[in-house]
Amino acid sequence: PELCKNIKKYIKNPALLLTVAFVIYLLISAVRGYWAQNNMSVLVSDLKGFFWLFLVPVFIATVQSKRKLYFLLDVIVAGATLQALYVLLVNIICVLVPDGLMFFYDWMLYDSQMGFVNIISGTIFRIFMKSCPYMAFACAVAVFRQIKSKKINWYYMTAQVLCMNALFFSFPRPVYGCLLIVLVAVVVMTLLFLRKHIKRILTVLLLSVVMMVGFIGLQELTLGGNYLNYGIARTFNLEPR
Repeated sequence: PELCKNIKKYIKNPALLLTVAFVIYLLISAVRGYWAQNNMSVLVSDLKGFFWLFLVPVFIATVQSKRKLYFLLDVIVAGATLQALYVLLVNIICVLVPDGLMFFYDWMLYDSQMGFVNIISGTIFRIFMKSCPYMAFACAVAVFRQIKSKKINWYYMTAQVLCMNALFFSFPRPVYGCLLIVLVAVVVMTLLFLRKHIKRILTVLLLSVVMMVGFIGLQELTLGGNYLNYGIARTFNLEPR
């Protein structure tokens, strides 16, 4: 109601204009996909994955102060972290419990429709969440929330590492590309608008990547999966060793 009441005020907002333009692009792509006789279930699933865009107008109309903005961003980070912990738990259970894979396969794909889990080989499982873009966005938020801190905020750092770990275990190149774009965008925006904090941002990013690789290495030692090798091989179309 607030948005409709003051539509003239909000219609000039760049975020709203970009969202509308992207929705139009999605609709055109959907129509093209329909006429090309693409799989309708896949098409509908892809469109559902962007329903969160309808929250952008709500966000613009309701978040009118820094306090509300920071609270909303922290809620996003917390929610994404819970999802990342869920991915970690699913991977552990699938490795250690023989029937874990079939339980999560049915529950994630059919019952909850959250995503899916598939076995790649041995103890390597692909765990994909349809809402993984939230985790990529949460990584950017976690970086920016530390921009003025004198010390490393381990809450945000832990959240970022867990989200990056969960995105890694999804194993598709587009998700890796999405995360890379987000992190590059963080650096570019810092250079454009917060240049004096660029060293801080780069330090946080480098530390998070090192911690993520170390955390994945720890999982390799404890769960027996060659995760890093498979992720690199899949990214660059190499034969996993």
